[in-house]
Amino acid sequence: MGEEWHKKHIFTNDYLKKDELIRDLSTISFILLVSLSVLVLWRPQLLILEPKDGWTVGIAILAVAVSTILTITNFRFKNKQLQTSSLFKVFELLSSPEIRDSRKAIHTKYREFKKDQKKIFSGTDAEKDADIVLSSFDQVSATVLNRLLDKDLFFDTYGEMIVRDWKTLKDEIEMRQDKNKKTLRHFTTLKNQFEYMLKREKNYEDSDTEPY
Repeated sequence: MGEEWHKKHIFTNDYLKKDELIRDLSTISFILLVSLSVLVLWRPQLLILEPKDGWTVGIAILAVAVSTILTITNFRFKNKQLQTSSLFKVFELLSSPEIRDSRKAIHTKYREFKKDQKKIFSGTDAEKDADIVLSSFDQVSATVLNRLLDKDLFFDTYGEMIVRDWKTLKDEIEMRQDKNKKTLRHFTTLKNQFEYMLKREKNYEDSDTEPY
């Protein structure tokens, strides 16, 4: 379910790269336009323009700059709408019966593993559940890290859960990362950030995020 849900509702890496590129280009374009406007208005001779032509060109460039501002504002507004939509989709995923059942299964298996030095879920009856949780959490983490979700709001709701479930699957994650360092890197990165944020809270204790 996690991967199918991701394809329908969470944005791909290509989309994220395009989103960042548009934002960066918009910002650079605006800075260049404003700089050129100032140059034309105050030093038209540098561009081999008559003073009156300088004002005409400067006004035209300012008009383009205003248009750029409106474009950036509109883009940010749409991005905010995108964040809200994504947030509801993530809530829908993480509260779905399949995710709840899979999380319950891995915590139950973890308790069975309690005496084992390594807690590897692969090859057990909980392997599929571990795959579902890891895939879904890594995809959601990528969405948060790429600013398509408000990190603080997501942290307030799911911060402890992200850290706890990562700890539950720690040995499994590290085993997979030994084979491929990029595997589950979003989940791991977000867990590290959320763990740091939790430790800054006054009433936080490590036991708050220990596996069940």
